[in-house]
Amino acid sequence: MEKLDEYLNVAIDLAKQAGQMIIEWHRKGSFEVNIKSNVKDLVTEVDVKIERFIFDSLKQRYPEHRFIGEESVNDSNKYLAWDEPTWIVDPIDGTMNFAHFSPWCSVSIGLAIKQKLVLGVIDCPHLGRTYSAIKDGGAHCNGKPIHVSSINEVEKALIQTEIPVGFKFPKSPNFADKLFDSIYWKCQGFRCVGSCCVSLCLVAEGAADVYFMHGLKIWDMAAGYVIVTEAGGFICSISGENFDPNKGSLIAASNSVLATKIVERFRDSKQ
Repeated sequence: MEKLDEYLNVAIDLAKQAGQMIIEWHRKGSFEVNIKSNVKDLVTEVDVKIERFIFDSLKQRYPEHRFIGEESVNDSNKYLAWDEPTWIVDPIDGTMNFAHFSPWCSVSIGLAIKQKLVLGVIDCPHLGRTYSAIKDGGAHCNGKPIHVSSINEVEKALIQTEIPVGFKFPKSPNFADKLFDSIYWKCQGFRCVGSCCVSLCLVAEGAADVYFMHGLKIWDMAAGYVIVTEAGGFICSISGENFDPNKGSLIAASNSVLATKIVERFRDSKQ
């Protein structure tokens, strides 16, 4: 636990520094933006510089550790395939938002030890909030404890996801219509934030009740998983299976009852 506390303090400090870099680049008003796989998948020079800053800092302290970053790793089959402490970084989660000067972006730093996620820090610089958690240590925002909501009914829930990105089921041509009918039109409110990490933090502090998404990467989910679960929340795959950060989908909810209801409606929409 003592070592985790050290890792947490280091991660918080680096995430805040990286968050300040986001603020400064937005104030500067210009930066290079490039397309990765398609026009909806962007990378900026700031993503690359922040990731390099975080990893260089961590490697100086912990040269024996391993590192996974959005802008430097391509082989998804090797994620968490080793027992050594492994830092998992998304330098800017919500790059599309960042590129459009939207405030809904964040810096995410997660840590896995012996293939288990044990630490998460997410800095949301424009919101002035730093979320953090370590295994069995609870979740915090700016040092104060946070907890998920008590909502367990879809009709009373504020739900987050991203549409239509990530939801493509050729065998279910009416999937989107069914999903809207069964979840979006039925819930109390529906939001698209554009950042998985920010959305997970909102669930963790009870400002939203559900976030679900498909087509994610481990760096999108690692830190947020620890924060949500330590805040008392429940996370599983969209199909209802145990959460696997390598599988690319999740439902994060205030509790398992609400998560199960989302799983059922999602499954029905695919039929």
